[in-house]
Amino acid sequence: MPFTLRPSGVPASLHGDRAQQTVSCRMRRRRLQCQCLSPQKPNLSLCSGSVPVHIFGVQHLERQAHIGEHILRSGASAVVVETALTPQHGAQSGNVFQCEGEDIMHAGPFARMLCYCARQLAELPSPADTPVWESFQRQFGGEQLAYIAALAVGAALIFGDQPKELTYQRLMSLPSLSDLDRTFGSQAALNYEESLSGQPAIAQRADYTLAQHIMQTEREAVLCQSLHKAANSRAAGQAFRQPLVVGVVGEAHLEGIAELWENSRWQGVLDKIHEGGVRDSENKDGQRAGVRRALAESVLRLSCVDSVLADVSSSLGPVPADQAHAYSLTRELYGTTRMLLACLPKADLAKVCCGWRCDMYEELQPLRALRPCNSGVGFDESVVLELRALDFDVPPSTALHPSQTLSML
Repeated sequence: MPFTLRPSGVPASLHGDRAQQTVSCRMRRRRLQCQCLSPQKPNLSLCSGSVPVHIFGVQHLERQAHIGEHILRSGASAVVVETALTPQHGAQSGNVFQCEGEDIMHAGPFARMLCYCARQLAELPSPADTPVWESFQRQFGGEQLAYIAALAVGAALIFGDQPKELTYQRLMSLPSLSDLDRTFGSQAALNYEESLSGQPAIAQRADYTLAQHIMQTEREAVLCQSLHKAANSRAAGQAFRQPLVVGVVGEAHLEGIAELWENSRWQGVLDKIHEGGVRDSENKDGQRAGVRRALAESVLRLSCVDSVLADVSSSLGPVPADQAHAYSLTRELYGTTRMLLACLPKADLAKVCCGWRCDMYEELQPLRALRPCNSGVGFDESVVLELRALDFDVPPSTALHPSQTLSML
């Protein structure tokens, strides 16, 4: 049956102050988007002993030149980044990239180009005030400018995140099917809530599922550890007037890092990171393993860009033959609008859509019954075939206001 989407609001800004932050921040699309009061001020100003730690939140691929400028003007001794410059750089947390030796020998064309740019800046007095830096700002995003600046001032460029392969492996092995399903439902509900209200919809960290804990909290703890190690390494104070560590992380991690840094709470997270093992009973069963991978990818699809999904597929390799059938049907089912709507409580569903000559909540019951969090198996071929065969013709008698959208489930 067709349904009518009620007009959604326009995203609005939410401003507020946080301790130890020198910014005015707003939450939008579940990411902490920080607007600097000064172009060189960090989002978080922390300390490890006597060493200052300045952390900047980046919007990946956005041009945030103030981060690189801060590194150039401050002469940072170490720059800890969430995103590795090369695969070798990101193979292990704590790896340092240098524009020489094996690092540059195995680097691709892009990394070589950044090294060339860094060498150009290193030869200039006050590089942040030169036309060369202005030119780079027009060509590169914030993270790339941070790489160039770090290499130009001779700072240690440290990969601070957990290796992505380990995160993928833990996400695919530790959470139960029910946990992954609840994570999917939670994210779907947040997306709808934000679309309707125009206000940010944020998952409460206290209510994180295991999957969310792996994707966010564990990585934030590793980033904290990397920042702490960089600040306390012997190299941090060598050849510099004043040791300074700069962190460059995704904006979504700022809040978690701030919380974990307090009283070194990140150490407790790391102590538990290797506890628990693979759910052998689920992963040895081809059907359940296929459902697991499809659910994990569906979770990522709701909150990550396509390049992350492509990277997951590349890291995990092809879906085994004994998992392919369950994987394909589960992935297709969890990619439908109906499954997204089936994740909503009845009251929230009524805010999103209304049935035409039907009770929408009752219409979605067959899909809710398939969800692992409701003791379902995750897919049903007959249900998928039925969804494929939906009639998309709109009855001519249906009249809609121009501000409304008519769609088919």
